[in-house]
Amino acid sequence: MVIGITLIIVALIITVAVLVYKHDGTAFGQLTGYSFFDIVLHAKKGQLYKLMTQLDRVPGEHKVLIDVQLPVNNSTYPVDAIFVHESGIYVIDSVHKTGWITGDEHQVEWVQVKHGDKQEPFTNPIMVSHRIIDTLRDLLPDVNEDVYSSVSVFSDACSFQKIETYSPNVEVIKMCELKAWTKQIGGEVLSKEEIDKVYHALEGLMSFTQQPTKQPTKQAATN
Repeated sequence: MVIGITLIIVALIITVAVLVYKHDGTAFGQLTGYSFFDIVLHAKKGQLYKLMTQLDRVPGEHKVLIDVQLPVNNSTYPVDAIFVHESGIYVIDSVHKTGWITGDEHQVEWVQVKHGDKQEPFTNPIMVSHRIIDTLRDLLPDVNEDVYSSVSVFSDACSFQKIETYSPNVEVIKMCELKAWTKQIGGEVLSKEEIDKVYHALEGLMSFTQQPTKQPTKQAATN
């Protein structure tokens, strides 16, 4: 009995040690300095880890910026991720909601219906992303204005009752759909040099516990 419990404890310690070692070698760990336990114990950091891990697997030249503190007027606005890909620049904002979600691209407020039919309005995330894109256009005047897209990623704890979007550069998805969305993007509107230039212009706006390190560029997939 004692031997069995000891073996289980040893196995758990080894498993955790392997997970910590693998995490420390990931692009997320090297970029942010966040530990394995940080992403396990903090929901926000765990969400950032999921975002970056999925985005960094996308084929093609790209850079991923996460937890960006974007200057807006005299303040800053947190942006979960900016995905600078050869097919465009994607502003990705994660929205943590539960219950049923109803919204229209042109409405100022969307509605979250929780247990007991309790309705709670919240700001249209697409409009928030558009304000962020406007700020990025000011910060990056040399970048073509047509390359930007808005991607609102809702937590899997909610369900979409009715979401209406009309613009081709707008996406509203759930976290479980992020992988499928990344497979749909394509084309080449930004060169490697342009991607690097955008990344270097924004990398100082990421908020981490240590100075950001160089992020390896994902090489384009070859046939």
